[in-house]
Amino acid sequence: MKTFDYTDLNSLQELSQYLVNQCKKTNCNTILLKGELGAGKTTITQNIAIQLGVKTRVNSPTFTIAKKYTTTDNYFLNLCHYDLYRLSGKQELDELGILEEINNVKNVVVIEWPELIVKQIENYILVKLKIESRKRVANIVKIEV
Repeated sequence: MKTFDYTDLNSLQELSQYLVNQCKKTNCNTILLKGELGAGKTTITQNIAIQLGVKTRVNSPTFTIAKKYTTTDNYFLNLCHYDLYRLSGKQELDELGILEEINNVKNVVVIEWPELIVKQIENYILVKLKIESRKRVANIVKIEV
């Protein structure tokens, strides 16, 4: 397990770069972000987008549930960002087509609130986020490949 304190911008960039590098190194294109409200899931995704060279603004897909961005990265062509917080079941999940995006190795897929889908995914990086006192801590607890 690797742990990051991502309270400041430099450590947030370091965490995001680590995640992108792990995806490339392990051929694993799925990052699951698990943590309480306000833990920084979308902020981490925004920094992953920066690492991948996304030129458009990355916002939380809380209401749209899914957003897809084109990257300038040579390895991953798209960043697919999902927020599953508002979903209530498997049928809604299936309608999104997340598994198809995951199966495209040219996508990096970041999923916030992954509890509904985690059992359907074989390879992923699980990041557990916590707010401790006045700092934010990310634990990379599982890299399945």
